[in-house]
Amino acid sequence: MYKKISDYGIIGNSRTLALVGNDGSIDWLCLPFMDSASVFAALLDEHQGGRFSVQPLDDWDSVAGYLPGTNILETRFRTRNGILKLTDFMPVYRDESTDADLKPSDVYRCVEATRGEMTFEAVFDPRFDYAREATTSLEAKEGALVAKGVNDTLILSASHGRWTIQEYGAKAVWRMKQGERLWLRLHFGNGGVPPLREEQAEKALTETEHYWRNWLETNETGRDLDLGHLKPMIDRSALVLKLLEFSPTGAIAAAGTTSLPEAIGGVRNWDYRFSWIRDSALTVEALYNVGHLAEMEA
Repeated sequence: MYKKISDYGIIGNSRTLALVGNDGSIDWLCLPFMDSASVFAALLDEHQGGRFSVQPLDDWDSVAGYLPGTNILETRFRTRNGILKLTDFMPVYRDESTDADLKPSDVYRCVEATRGEMTFEAVFDPRFDYAREATTSLEAKEGALVAKGVNDTLILSASHGRWTIQEYGAKAVWRMKQGERLWLRLHFGNGGVPPLREEQAEKALTETEHYWRNWLETNETGRDLDLGHLKPMIDRSALVLKLLEFSPTGAIAAAGTTSLPEAIGGVRNWDYRFSWIRDSALTVEALYNVGHLAEMEA
């Protein structure tokens, strides 16, 4: 069953972005850039598009929101036996001296039992090139899953646990008690990736939180703004607009998705992952009005 667009949160690193449903499923992710071909596209085709989901096995309900002042998404699942918190983010790897990107994109997912006990599963179902390209191999290797397409490779690491490889992907099941946590890291690229260590993942989370909050508090124009009760809404809007920036060039995409028509079968069915002059101008003006100058210069 397809979700409403309002059921999705967004994470990203100003190179690409992912849409994460309130059911814990990453249903849209293009790698290595936001205008690249998708590796998960259940947003467009729930049967063949591919997804990367984390959710309880028991009956559940959920609520999702952002860690204040950041683009770090938190989803809380509730069952009869406990509460599970799923934290999703993408680190912004950047050399502050040159503002140049250093590493390929990573997606981190932290699963933590905050109350009671919980059994949950992760389903990893990559479909390269908008699901037009077959996964040439999928293997468990040194505590990680390696999925290969014709030209691309995804490496999914877990801090503990084992994966079961299936026809189109893989899954794993964990049972955790209050206070226990699991880290997952999805890496794009053909090079080797070091084992996932919890201290390194915690550091990535802290650095990502600091990055977004520092950016949000930046005032490069010298204007004294009193946003009043609208500040939380304006801050959230600014954070979303920043995710649409392609940092290597400074270009700003009109949106991070494609092929979402206003009406099924209608003509308004375009790829918005381009820098449209009108949309870019409005975005730059909005960011400037809340104190950001670097985006306009870029």
